[in-house]
Amino acid sequence: IPPFKVTDPQLWFIRLEHYFVANRVHTQRDKFGHASSLLPDEVADNVREILIKPDIEKPYDALKQAVIKAVSLSDRQAIEQLLSQVQIGDRTPSQLKNYMRSIIDDRKVDKNIFYQLWLRRLPANVQQILAVEDSDVDIDNIAKIADRIYERMKQTSPQRHSTTIDGRIDALQKEINVLCHKLTKLNQSDTQRGWSRSRSRERSRSRSRRRSAP
Repeated sequence: IPPFKVTDPQLWFIRLEHYFVANRVHTQRDKFGHASSLLPDEVADNVREILIKPDIEKPYDALKQAVIKAVSLSDRQAIEQLLSQVQIGDRTPSQLKNYMRSIIDDRKVDKNIFYQLWLRRLPANVQQILAVEDSDVDIDNIAKIADRIYERMKQTSPQRHSTTIDGRIDALQKEINVLCHKLTKLNQSDTQRGWSRSRSRERSRSRSRRRSAP
């Protein structure tokens, strides 16, 4: 029987099941007994409840799922700790992916876990576009797509958009100021013309009164 492989529990169960076939271990209960006896203490502690109270119908299948989940979670927590300070910074999504891989080094990480850890470090709008539920995700191809999306979003970033709007508002404000100045001048001219016409009429009436006087 192969020793339990913490770094790849799925492979261990595959090999264990080959052993079951070769040695005619068929029942769920017998498989459960073999598998549970081979688990290291630290793994057994993580699936304590299912060892104490096995599933009635499929004890081996339930144990297998619980072990893979527990070990994968522990592995993910360890990787998350390694990557806790990693941010995208000035990197492209592909550069971030490569940098994260260099930190993880030769540790075996489920590709879907790695994908989620990488995706979580991208800008929120890029995450929404790239989020996929696929057990066979190809992160290298997705990273190339992410590079193109990221570059386009940088070219039309909110900051640049805001700057453009601010510039347009400033230009419009200047035009409004010029128009207000022109309107003020026109109003002043109209007032002056009205005042001049009024004085002219007053002078005309005054001359008329003098002519009609006895």
